[in-house]
Amino acid sequence: MFKAKVAAGLMVSLAFLTPGVAQADPLTVDEQVYLKVLHEEGIFSGKGDDGLLSAGYVVCERLRDGQPVMSVITDVFNANKGLDSGGAGYLVGAAQSAFCEETIENKLT
Repeated sequence: MFKAKVAAGLMVSLAFLTPGVAQADPLTVDEQVYLKVLHEEGIFSGKGDDGLLSAGYVVCERLRDGQPVMSVITDVFNANKGLDSGGAGYLVGAAQSAFCEETIENKLT
């Protein structure tokens, strides 16, 4: 019985020492807020938070390249069948607020 407990304890200890998958870079504050806002609105991705972050950064790339906001919202909607048009607009707005505020038109100063 004692040997079994020692062996089990050793296995648990080795599990913590075994190198695992490298931890991703920690999220920035902007990324954390972006994800929190989307989650609170009930917006999730089948690809997890990485999918949402990726979508946000792509949104900003397209807006910086001059694509109109409504066109980007339509693209997000068409690419994400589980997201309604309101959710697509919400994601685009959240991305703009978090990652590319300079693309927001008619900002209050």
